[in-house]
Amino acid sequence: MNSLQLTGNCGAFNIVVSLQWNARVLALFGASGAGKSTVIEAMAGLRPALSGSWSMDGAVIPLRAGAGRGVAFAPQDALLFPHLSARGNIDLATRGRPRPDLANAAIEALELAALLDQPANVLSGGERQRVSFVRALAAAPRVLLLDEPFSALDWPLRQKALSFLVDCVQRTKLHVVFVSHDPIEVLAVAEEVAVLEAGKVLCCGAPAQVLHSAQALDALPRGAVENVFVLESARRDGDVVLVRTARGQELVMAAPSAECALPNRVGVSAEDVLLATGRPEGVSAQNVFAARVSSIEPAGTHTWVRLLAGDEAWTVRLTRRAVQQLALQPGVQVTLILKAHSIRAV
Repeated sequence: MNSLQLTGNCGAFNIVVSLQWNARVLALFGASGAGKSTVIEAMAGLRPALSGSWSMDGAVIPLRAGAGRGVAFAPQDALLFPHLSARGNIDLATRGRPRPDLANAAIEALELAALLDQPANVLSGGERQRVSFVRALAAAPRVLLLDEPFSALDWPLRQKALSFLVDCVQRTKLHVVFVSHDPIEVLAVAEEVAVLEAGKVLCCGAPAQVLHSAQALDALPRGAVENVFVLESARRDGDVVLVRTARGQELVMAAPSAECALPNRVGVSAEDVLLATGRPEGVSAQNVFAARVSSIEPAGTHTWVRLLAGDEAWTVRLTRRAVQQLALQPGVQVTLILKAHSIRAV
């Protein structure tokens, strides 16, 4: 079991965190300004104004920076030494030891080999983030702390980075705590997720349940609630990809670039789904199919509508007015409408 207790003032609000998790990969998730970066910086030993305790697998880790903690941190803004090359920044973490195989594998997976001799101050934001991630791995940590480590990467390279991170955890005993505002990223990597709001933990648990729970929905950023489906098959057909989910739902998505592998999971934002009470004709959307309302959960000025399409569950965000105009209620049959470009590979 892992635990974190934190209290203190960070300026905008008080941090009061009491968290327990029993997984090797924990995501800290929530809207901008929720306190996610403050919490992970405290774990990195960079917030001395916050007090508390932290333990991993029963071993206490001091909340003060110093050697011997077995903790490495990759901040969102990279914080590379500008006078060193990418290679120099990475090798600085090894303290003269040979670079670990894991760091060498990351250099290859994140396509950094050609950039190693470039000065850090000429690298792009995404390149600096990749170097910072590899530098953290090069320290051979027991716990890896990541603050939105791949936010500046384009989606194909970001997929490679996320896949590599998952593979790292599977092949090693590495523990990871990472900050993210992207539910696709959380669902792809995390084993547990803690949703933060105003410096407090709103809820914690398995990502698939937490990110769609009524308790968490309104703490998430706009556009962040995702419907994620594991795929049974995917095949290219011209400029689209025809996919079939594990529960039999057939979808049409815009084809990724030729160099990108076909996805094994896809995600759709709850705000990208349209509903109709009849079968529309002559629409450009490639995904038009029947669904049934299973529940309606009002939340302030909007409403979360839960649907079943075949055996797949969907979450849709609508205005209260739209719900009233469509006369939606549990059991009502509707048509779900979705553009091919609204479906993202995970």
